[in-house]
Formats: sequence, C-alpha cells, structure tokens
Amino acid sequence: MNRRDILRGLGALPLAAACPTFGKIRPESSIESNAKIQYVQVLLEGAFTLVLERNPNRITAFVPKHPKISHRVYFNDPAKPLKEGSHHFKLSQEGLRSYSESYINPGFHDFEAHTDVWNRREELITIELPFPDSINFSGRPLKVEFKDDHRKGSMPTSHILEYYTTEAGRPKLSCPELGGECSSIPNCPTGISRYYVGVAPGEEHFAPDHAKDFFNFILEQFPKLVRRYSLHEIEPGPLSHERDKDKRGAGVRDEIGRAAIQPAVYNSTVEAPRLLRVSELIDCQVIGMIIHRP
Repeated sequence: MNRRDILRGLGALPLAAACPTFGKIRPESSIESNAKIQYVQVLLEGAFTLVLERNPNRITAFVPKHPKISHRVYFNDPAKPLKEGSHHFKLSQEGLRSYSESYINPGFHDFEAHTDVWNRREELITIELPFPDSINFSGRPLKVEFKDDHRKGSMPTSHILEYYTTEAGRPKLSCPELGGECSSIPNCPTGISRYYVGVAPGEEHFAPDHAKDFFNFILEQFPKLVRRYSLHEIEPGPLSHERDKDKRGAGVRDEIGRAAIQPAVYNSTVEAPRLLRVSELIDCQVIGMIIHRP
C-alpha cells in the first residue's frame, strides 16, 4: 500500500480518533520546538468554504458572518469557544513542502466546483493556507437533495488538510487575535502537529433548517453556482432537533393533558435522547463548497 492509498483511507477515520487529546491554547513562550515535526494536519469542522487559487497557490478557508445568526469559534478545544469577534489564522509556507496540486478526496465531488466570481463579505473566521498534499474528511457524509433538479448528493461534514514538512522545517500557524503564533493540539504523537478549528451556531439558533439555510447563505457569494448547488434538504441525522419535535419539551401527559408519572424504564413514549455522532466534536452538520478559482 502506498502513501496515497493511506491518505485516501483517512476519509473513513473518525475525527475524534484523529484528535485523541485536546487542551487549552498555550502562549508562544511555551511552544515546544525541540521535537522534529514531519507531518501537519489542519482539522476544520463546520461550515467552512475552501477557495483554491493559483499564482500563488493558496487556499482561503472561511466562514462568513450572518446578519442574524451568531456562531461560536473554537481552536484546539471544542469545549471552549473563543471570545466573540473575527479571527484570522495563517499557516506559513515556510517549513512545509510545496505542492502544485492537492489530492482531494472524491467524497467532496458533489460540492466541488469552478468559478471566477467571488463576492466576498465580512467573515467570522478566515484561514490562509498553502496548498496541502491532500484534503480528506472524517465520518459518514450526509445525504442531501439539491433544489434545482432534486438530484441527490453526499456532503462530508469536515475537512482534513494534510502537509509534510521540509527537512528542517517547523510549521507555524499564527493568529493576531490570539497573540501571534499558536501552539498545536498538545500530546500529539511524536513527529505530528495538529491544529483544530471549529465553528458552530449558538444554542439559540439551532433549528431544523439552519444547516441548509446557512449553506445557501454562503453560496450567495458565488452567484454563478447558486442555481446548481443550492440545497433543498439535508438529511436530519442524529443531531437534528426536528426529530421527535412533537415530543420535545412536552413531557409525559395523561389522556386529558395533566402531567403524569411514568416508570423509569425506556419505552416508545419516552423522548428520544439527543445523540452526538462520534465523528463530530461540535454540533454542526454542514460544510461549504470547495471552490477552484483561476
């Protein structure tokens, strides 16, 4: 099995397994630089759109600000959101191998397109990156239906960008809002450096159609793609608040509507638990497009 086959296999690797340990952001003075880093992963979870541009080869991963819906941003710790406001990260090319092309997992095919028009808006988070060796994903993609012709598709819910370092390279991710250079996820295996960035809506904004509506909102920045890629539906999945919505919050009541006592044994009348997919670290069921620009 060659290296490319191994990378392709990462598409089936749960994101949580890829990041066994998370911790708080450490200040620059405590960044460990003694161990030689050979491999770098940037893990993105949430509604990130990736725009691949040429001359120079670079990727802009972003999530726009919504005028009405607030989102939380996470860095290396999916349990603790960053302070409110915009964040701008940049992964330096210095210390990383250069790639003229990147392998993109075929699982992104339904959400990969070419366009020369990008009507950029204010962004909640922006990440500038060089071309990686590969772009993969984790977990089971969601089934979707497009609005234009009701064709079916498959949507991954994360991105894993993978790099190899140069002989004496040391990867450097910076963010001015976090004080400069950022440390990677602590306790990664020797020789591997990982960074995790996640975006999720605030609890008050969870709704059955949030994921679909936010995807279509992002797509408006690429007007030539709106007709073909606008979504009609994303499968509810185990995170959806639409599941059992007739029971949610209603409690158990008797035949005339009074509160009733039930045995503490699960049965069909008990509200179903809200389950979190093990491949997800935050409540988010959508990604943006992968866009190629000339």
